[in-house]
Amino acid sequence: MRRVFFRKIKHFIEAIFFQIFYSFFWLFPLPCASWLGGKCARMIGSYTLLNKRALRNLKRAFPEKTELERFKISQDMWENLGRTIGEFPHMHTLVKNSKYIEVNGIENVDFLRDDHLAGLFFSAHLANWEISSLVAVQRGFSLLLLYRASNNPFINFLIQRQRQKCPSLLYYPKGKIGAREALKALKEGGHVGMLMDQKMNDGVPIPFFGSPAWTAPAIAQFALKFKAPIVAAHVVRLKGAHFKITYEKPFFAEKTENSEEDIKKTLEKINLTLERWIRENPGQWLWLHNRWP
Repeated sequence: MRRVFFRKIKHFIEAIFFQIFYSFFWLFPLPCASWLGGKCARMIGSYTLLNKRALRNLKRAFPEKTELERFKISQDMWENLGRTIGEFPHMHTLVKNSKYIEVNGIENVDFLRDDHLAGLFFSAHLANWEISSLVAVQRGFSLLLLYRASNNPFINFLIQRQRQKCPSLLYYPKGKIGAREALKALKEGGHVGMLMDQKMNDGVPIPFFGSPAWTAPAIAQFALKFKAPIVAAHVVRLKGAHFKITYEKPFFAEKTENSEEDIKKTLEKINLTLERWIRENPGQWLWLHNRWP
């Protein structure tokens, strides 16, 4: 009982700091908030315990690189994360101003909108991972996003309150509720998106940077069940608070009589796509996840 009480106190204090930082970055213009967040995180991040996990993951993914090279990538990661935090209060300003975002492959988003059938999007914790969905729904359709809820319920509430400013985006936590709502949306010809670079303990072991990584199978199961096209949304930070989003050509999960193998092949294709993106810009991926066993 006492442990639960102190956990709630800890979560409440963390949420207060989250709101203070949110309000602080909101006071500044977008470019300044992004710059401040990046510089602060770059200075502080390398001294945190989480940085050890990032360096451990980098060593697994890039054994050929030197310690100095991996440390430099971790610093770039912290700066990108700090910039993303600084940009969070300004998300709708960012996506509504074309000077900040270059979009390629928008015809692939329109393809999903115009076929009036179920469709799927996936992306990763690269650059500012919030913007690809916000840009996509500006093309005139709703998108249901499955997300991993924060361990802190107060912070989760504050994040969702900001996200709900866009009525075309519906957020549901991963799990039974999210799966039920995603199935309902797809049955009605809707669209579902998710980030595919986090570990799922009861997922499928799929190679990722040469090692098995437990991968959520839902997107492959949905694609096979509804014959739904999958669009990969690749976000790259160009400079400061400027981005390039590429919506790659849709692909379909290949269906045979071996559904288990079909799911694995689809997930392998997705993980290869993520790995390609990360190798192109390793400092823009969030290396803090426990991605491997």
